[in-house]
Amino acid sequence: MLLLTTFLLTFVPLSLVAYCVFLGIFDAATTEIGLEHYGEKPLVSIPWLMPLNTAVNFGYVVLGLYWIYFSKKNLPTKEQFFFHIFSWFAIIYGPAQLMRFLTQSHHWAIIDQYYTLPIFAWVIPWALHYTDSYTNQKAILIEIASVLSYVLTLVTPIGFEIALGSHILLVCIIGVNCYVKHQSKDALRALILAVLNCGGFVVLKLLDLHLPKVHPFFERVSGHFLSKICDCLQIHYTLECFYAMYRTKSANEQKKR
Repeated sequence: MLLLTTFLLTFVPLSLVAYCVFLGIFDAATTEIGLEHYGEKPLVSIPWLMPLNTAVNFGYVVLGLYWIYFSKKNLPTKEQFFFHIFSWFAIIYGPAQLMRFLTQSHHWAIIDQYYTLPIFAWVIPWALHYTDSYTNQKAILIEIASVLSYVLTLVTPIGFEIALGSHILLVCIIGVNCYVKHQSKDALRALILAVLNCGGFVVLKLLDLHLPKVHPFFERVSGHFLSKICDCLQIHYTLECFYAMYRTKSANEQKKR
């Protein structure tokens, strides 16, 4: 029942977002369409013949399924809720990003951008849960605010960058604050790796078209592909960090009894 509930809590809102996008509400958003925006060179002018950029999208699905299985085996139901939501986000994001890549359509490019925001935002109510400040109302308001922040794309060509940058900064601050309350070596390691991979995700994406000028190797193993590896890893280490903080929190609660 929890699996179905958490799936619907992610799938339904993201479907509504996609519906709004296909209505044309965000058609003024700036996106990059066309194979010329990728460093990886296709065998012919067909997106799926960029094998690495195609295959990496399945990594999100595998990662999400793994963490759903792991959390079901190792966590109580209350904790599984937060892990499952984040994992379903990853599972849904993979195919959405693949559709953007294969179709090279403006609408799917918008969806690819848009979905990134509520995924980042989920870390905030998750961290509030570990600092005993969580309520369902707060979680709903945070996710609504995150979704509404994409309206910035209608105001300025760099609206998405502003929204995403604000999400990353806020998540890092709140994540560190959560770690301070539930410190452990495992949590620190995972937190550092999550932040480093977040930085890698941003930097490698920006360098995608420049790296082939450094060496032809990056025409096959592109910056875009490597940035998506970092993206998968930041999701993985975020989940690891919260799992480590859960163990610390549980151990401290046991000592108080």
